[in-house]
Amino acid sequence: MYQQNLNTFEIDQDDGQIGYKSLLNDENIRIQFIRKVYLILSFQLLFTTIFCTFSYFSTGFAIYQLQNTWLFYLLLIVGLICEISIICCKNVSRKVPNNYIILGIFTFCESWIVSYSCSIAYLVYPENGGQLVLIAAVLTLAITISLTLYAFTTKTDITMAGGSLFIFSSVLLVLGLFCFIFNSKIIYMIYVAGLAIMYGFYLIYDTQLLMGNKEYSYSIDDYVVAALQIYIDIIMLFLQLLQLLLELFGKKE
Repeated sequence: MYQQNLNTFEIDQDDGQIGYKSLLNDENIRIQFIRKVYLILSFQLLFTTIFCTFSYFSTGFAIYQLQNTWLFYLLLIVGLICEISIICCKNVSRKVPNNYIILGIFTFCESWIVSYSCSIAYLVYPENGGQLVLIAAVLTLAITISLTLYAFTTKTDITMAGGSLFIFSSVLLVLGLFCFIFNSKIIYMIYVAGLAIMYGFYLIYDTQLLMGNKEYSYSIDDYVVAALQIYIDIIMLFLQLLQLLLELFGKKE
């Protein structure tokens, strides 16, 4: 899935002109790959936004979501299966149209989950739940744009920090267990804030893998995997920010 970059000039050093053309071709292919990933990502985010908007304007749909929690957990499991299939199986993620179909199913499952979380905000916090969802969305947009610009412009190679991100994730996993055992609001707030920070770092990490000019990068055949990973980063960042806002400023009836 990941590949180490090769120095085109070293490969073609016997013929500088061929090497230059080869480099230009590689750059054009990478640019097309990036455009394709962001196009897929745009459709995913648009579908999720429409889903959440529908739950806001249709109280009946929001109530239906909260009354059928079993559907939430079913789609959570289906989404996890789709995610594992795309990330771990190249014959799934690279085979058209199967990769698009599975990605579409995953996007539907995630959109339902996000919409479910928004429905909780709308119904459990009726006084300002909608405003907090909007604030979380605006914050997510601003953070995503800022971190993406940073990933594209910085000279720091974040793709080398995969091990550090794994350690950070492991620490948060243990902290999540403490939240479950002790049921402490303070620990929970620290946990949610830590998750938001972690997914921010993962957004930079996955964006640089997409760029192709660092130590590690996505193969151009992994456009579905790249779109999936960045989509997850953005969605999870939004959910953590929403949870923080609801805990801090949510007003119940």
